[in-house]
Parts: sequence; structure tokens; C-alpha cells
Amino acid sequence: MKKKIAFVLMAVMLTGAVTACGGNTDRTSDEVQTQTQEEQGMVHLGSAEEVAAFMDEMYANIPTDMIPMSLATMELDLQDIDTVSYHTGLTDLSQIDGIAISEPMMSSVAYSVVYIRTKDGADVEQIRQTLMDNVNPAKWLCVTAEKQVAGLFGDDIFFVMAAADTADLVYEEAAKVAEARTMKVGEPLEKTNPM
Repeated sequence: MKKKIAFVLMAVMLTGAVTACGGNTDRTSDEVQTQTQEEQGMVHLGSAEEVAAFMDEMYANIPTDMIPMSLATMELDLQDIDTVSYHTGLTDLSQIDGIAISEPMMSSVAYSVVYIRTKDGADVEQIRQTLMDNVNPAKWLCVTAEKQVAGLFGDDIFFVMAAADTADLVYEEAAKVAEARTMKVGEPLEKTNPM
């Protein structure tokens, strides 16, 4: 009798273990979508305020002797195509939600950071390539940015042009801030300009 009871208990335990390993695969579409979003991470920063907070966090980890003084972050007016084109080289803004720049208020140093918030479904690779190809690294009087770096943070675009060591450091710190926000950071495009 004891052997029969032990056998029945063992069978029940094995059945429970097999069921537990199988797990429940019945998930609602909301659960599947939530899991997909978590795997993908954040895709866009949501506003100009979020971009400004992103920039502040990035600059907090950069030594002050590596960047110009009196930096200001401002959102560009997308209706002012001349100003947008001057800072980015872009003229087609149909896939863009917002553009913020961070530059010194007054300086003879070649330094510019651009953050582009794209619309859902935008061709971010093409926008990034157009930016790299068309931005003017000598837009300032008498100085030229030595290096350009453009990366994808989720589906947003981060761009910096400056002296080579500064551009590399700023991009590296920006990538850390993006990763802390669960944004996927891809391989950057880089370009060195003749001085």
C-alpha cells in the first residue's frame, strides 16, 4: 500500500513539474506588444524638454575644458527652413518631429550638437546620411569642425561636430545617456574634414 501511495505522489509531482516547465503561452495582444516594446526599448524622446534634459545629463559627465563655455540648447522652428538648413543641411523635414541644437552662445570654437526627433516610420538611415553629407562643418567664421559623428538612438538621430577628441567624447557620453533610457544605440557614422 505504501508503495502505491508513493507511486501516485511521484506521478502527481512529475505532472506538476512538466506543466510548470511548459509555462502558459496564452498571452493577450497587449502583453505581446508590451514585451516587444520592452525588447525594442525607447524609440524617441518625446519633447524638446526631454531633449534638453538629455543634453544636461550628457554635459554633466564631460570635463568643462573639453567643450566650449556658455553652451545653450534650443529647439529650432521647423517652419524656418533657412535656419534649419544652416544648422543641419536638411531641407526635407516631412519625417521630422523636432530638431534641437546645442551650441555656444558666443565662441570662435567649431562646436555643434544636433538632436533630431523623427516621426514613426521615418527613414532614419537616410536622414542621418543626408545630415552627414550636407551639414556645413565650416559654417562659422574662420573655423572648421575637424570631425563629425552621427548615431541612431532608437529612431532619433544624435549628431556632433567639433575637434576630433571632443566629438568622440561627446558622442560617447551621449550614447551612455541614451542607453540609460533603454534606447538602442547603433554604430555611428564618422567623417573627418580637411582643416
